[in-house]
Amino acid sequence: MAMGHSTYLLIDLCSLIVPLLCSFDKRLKFFSKWKQWLPAILLPMVIFIPWDIYFTEQRVWGFSPEYLIGVNALGIPIEEWLFFICIPYACLFTFAALATLERSTPKPLVGRLSLALFAIGLALVGFFGLPRWYTASAFLMAAFVLFLWISNKSAPYRKTFFFGLLIILIPFTIVNGILTGLEFFHYPILSEMTSVTEEVVWYSADHHLGWRLFSIPIEDMAYALSLLGLNFLIYSLLGQRQPSLNRVMV
Repeated sequence: MAMGHSTYLLIDLCSLIVPLLCSFDKRLKFFSKWKQWLPAILLPMVIFIPWDIYFTEQRVWGFSPEYLIGVNALGIPIEEWLFFICIPYACLFTFAALATLERSTPKPLVGRLSLALFAIGLALVGFFGLPRWYTASAFLMAAFVLFLWISNKSAPYRKTFFFGLLIILIPFTIVNGILTGLEFFHYPILSEMTSVTEEVVWYSADHHLGWRLFSIPIEDMAYALSLLGLNFLIYSLLGQRQPSLNRVMV
């Protein structure tokens, strides 16, 4: 198998390997909490996988075959299926690790009203983004997930979630930058290491605003908020009766 054809698969596995190994740490015992993290990963896939399949069929986005091993399921690469497992698992581990630290309850970054205004802003971008499908769907879903967090007053980890999002922005930018063809990875040595010289995941210019953070469409940020927000909300709600979670109840 050529190195280039395993690029997306390696991105998935590299995102997972360190959190997975650390999951067996005796202090955190994250892996043993599978009754929380497994549903938290699988349930959002019921929404995001059909969304992914449909948008791939409609060519809202797509995948460069030179970076794939060539195995598809229901019209999308197997690497894309793994993305919805590896990335949420790594992020859930990060959130849970933050929440078990003694200083894991930072002051709220923003108040409930500010979050509501932000959610309304996301919804407006989504409405005015029509008929750009990716813009509309990503921002409206992000607004919906934010309102779920705001409306559920008993949701554990609320402060940890938004604090953790800031931390996760760093690896998110690296991983998504590789997938979307970040210019940094085009230098000869780095492009050989990553096997990426173009986009692994491409987006139709007709269905997004064209605003980017480096090479990353701004819609990807809203999409990440939607996915990780649902992952972590389900995880926290399933474990809210456990003492380790009650310590960080908002």
